[in-house]
Amino acid sequence: MFKVSKERVGDFKYFDELNAELDNGGVQAMLYDLLRLRLGGWHPKMIYKTAALMEQKQHSLRGLDAWIETILQDGRVPKPSSSKYPNRCLSEDLLASAKEHDKYTNGSRIARKLQEVLGVTEFNIGSARGWAFPELSECRRLWERRNGGHWHWHHNATAWRL
Repeated sequence: MFKVSKERVGDFKYFDELNAELDNGGVQAMLYDLLRLRLGGWHPKMIYKTAALMEQKQHSLRGLDAWIETILQDGRVPKPSSSKYPNRCLSEDLLASAKEHDKYTNGSRIARKLQEVLGVTEFNIGSARGWAFPELSECRRLWERRNGGHWHWHHNATAWRL
């Protein structure tokens, strides 16, 4: 995906002329040129990783992916279990937070997703169970690798905040 210039927005004369050219042999002329074009190493399944593609991915996040991205953007887990461990959160608090993005989710789905995407590890405080997140910079690196490119982070945080 590429960003398109705003220079021609509302320029109906330009697009009328362009359509007139297409309607009067322009399509055939372009096909003629394309059939003779040497493509070299280009392949139609190659996906170009542009800033616009990453922006599109960011805007299309839904459910638990949108929830995880929110956590990573904020640099803060929902209700950290203690001030000593800002990267740890109880399962019940994670579930309450995740339900704001996916009302049908459950604790098992959240655990699987967080383990798969960020490599969280389980911890216990008495009878309460929770999840410890890796360092924020590592979580963001894993997120970018999963999504195929540099992500736009709103804050340059390097460590989890309370």
